[in-house]
Amino acid sequence: MPRKKVKRSSATKTSVKVKRQVQSLTESLEKSFREIPAKIAVQTQKDIIALKQQEAKLQSSLQKMQKQQKTITTKQSSLASKDKLTTAAKKQLKVSKKASDVLNKAIANILKQIDQNRQQGKSLSEKQAKYVAIKKQIIKLEKEWTQSAKPVKTIKPAKAAVKVRKSRAAAPVTTHEATASEPMMMESIESIELNS
Repeated sequence: MPRKKVKRSSATKTSVKVKRQVQSLTESLEKSFREIPAKIAVQTQKDIIALKQQEAKLQSSLQKMQKQQKTITTKQSSLASKDKLTTAAKKQLKVSKKASDVLNKAIANILKQIDQNRQQGKSLSEKQAKYVAIKKQIIKLEKEWTQSAKPVKTIKPAKAAVKVRKSRAAAPVTTHEATASEPMMMESIESIELNS
């Protein structure tokens, strides 16, 4: 007679699925934790590149302003070298002085921005170095842990209980077997009953 297959209950199937989901969730969290320093280092590298590009733009605009300032000073010196200043020359001299003042302020602002960018670049490069070092240390620790770790025993899910069926031809099972001293006890009990 073929044996009937016992199906696993849906509760054990779902518990296995939940365990797998939890395990995959923890593994993904561990993986993302390990990747955080590398991601931050990459982002700081992008920020450093952006700061360098901004600094290059500021340097080019600074050079243009310095050229403008040179032309203004040459104009001012040529106007001031004349013996008699006309009213138009006086106006040009006033305008050139105002322009040179505006350019000086703009140059000062650009120099401040360049200095700030350099300071930010230094701090970002220090942070990037720290994150790269952290990443290397995490890799080193993982290697050490895997070498020193004991193999983990996998826990198998519990099997569903199998129902045992009695066969029809099975002998009756007695619950109590008589011992050698019991018949004597029975005789003594009977004798006591008869005497009373």
